[in-house]
Amino acid sequence: MVEESKTLGEILREEREKRGLSLREVSDSLKISYRYLKALEDDEYDKVNLAEIYKKGILKKYVKFLGLFEDEIFKIYTAQYKTKIEESLPKLAKSERCSWKYGVYLIVIFIIFLTLFLTAKFNQRETPKNVRTDIRNYELTMTETYTESNSEVNFTHTFTDTIKVVAVDRVWLRVSYNNNTIYEGTLKEGDTLTWTYTPLYFHIGNAGGLEIYYNDNSLGVLGKKGEVIKIKVP
Repeated sequence: MVEESKTLGEILREEREKRGLSLREVSDSLKISYRYLKALEDDEYDKVNLAEIYKKGILKKYVKFLGLFEDEIFKIYTAQYKTKIEESLPKLAKSERCSWKYGVYLIVIFIIFLTLFLTAKFNQRETPKNVRTDIRNYELTMTETYTESNSEVNFTHTFTDTIKVVAVDRVWLRVSYNNNTIYEGTLKEGDTLTWTYTPLYFHIGNAGGLEIYYNDNSLGVLGKKGEVIKIKVP
């Protein structure tokens, strides 16, 4: 039994310290980010930028590791974070709107400067020789801009998301990307699959038999043995 008068973070920290374990040791053992575990124990789990299903998967794995009663812990979790989660949704929507508006402003500013630049070029009265020189210079400028643009694209795609699944039991799995099935079959215990593009849609025939990793951080087992679920990652 756990003391419901204590916060979730206090309960988890006390149980861990009873076993003489540091938070870093638990992180290495469970293959869960130290940052996520620290947020749990500091009662700041609402600040972790993960979907709710992944947060619960991490908590479930930690609770099982500590040998606590899962139902009681999740009851405390729901009571403690329900209000915080509901309050964070409007803020998230507002942040997304601001990001969208910022992108539009940048595009408008770019178009204005480009228009001014081209207008100034065409309004210049020069000899044919000077005009040809300007054309060559303009072509060179455009080539340099195109090269820089390609460099930016290559840099952006250097950082790719990685999704890995590890079968902890026999499990049927279907994985889809852009409405196309990229994998369908049955995995045996110990089988591993990895993809480097997102988002992916998973249809799992035995939720308790599959552990999912997102960018090398374990999201835990997201269901019970024999349970059929459909999820999107991330």
